[in-house]
Amino acid sequence: MPSPTGARHLIGAGTFINPLLKVITTVAILGAVYYFVIRPILETTEEAIDKGARIAREAQAEARERSAQIQADIARNQIDSAITSFQGMGWREAIDQLRSCKREAGSDARALDRCRTLAHRLQTAVRPQRTQALSYAQTLAAQGRSADERRVAECLKQAGLKPGPNRRCAELARDLVFNP
Repeated sequence: MPSPTGARHLIGAGTFINPLLKVITTVAILGAVYYFVIRPILETTEEAIDKGARIAREAQAEARERSAQIQADIARNQIDSAITSFQGMGWREAIDQLRSCKREAGSDARALDRCRTLAHRLQTAVRPQRTQALSYAQTLAAQGRSADERRVAECLKQAGLKPGPNRRCAELARDLVFNP
């Protein structure tokens, strides 16, 4: 149908195809940019991140292992120090207990820490009471009271490595010395 002005409307390159070609060209360019530029960058970045994360995990595992080894070495040294100290006073039972604990623990840091805790308890809670009881027992022996000295020695033998019973032995020894 002719237009009222007499001009014909044509469908052509200028009306529909030209914008369509522009869209297709833009999409093709963007696709090529993604495929040849962005995609390789993303893959390289992802690989770098994965490699960095793997290295970080390995470093953390190594640090944990080294930390456990250091803690185990510290515990071993503290146990050995306690054993040496107990050797000086001839406390065979404590020495044997700590050596056995250390041997059974092997290289297990947690088990060695339990042995270290035992050594600390023996040094701080048991040894002072035991030393006091032994000192009073020597005083009793010097006074010629061998029966009382034997009572203290028997008390210490039965007390073993327990803090409470050793405290009671120290109290018994003190009472025997000062309240004959």
